[in-house]
Amino acid sequence: MVKVPNTFSVVTKHRGFLMQTLGDKEVHDWLYAINPLLAGQIR
Repeated sequence: MVKVPNTFSVVTKHRGFLMQTLGDKEVHDWLYAINPLLAGQIR
């Protein structure tokens, strides 16, 4: 777990990406674009 605000990771079969946004809403927007059902549970 990364202790940086507004940060999340995306892991694929071959690599991982660390994403940082400017605000909480953008994090939710990204998560919703990737997986809408999971984003609904988190919010």
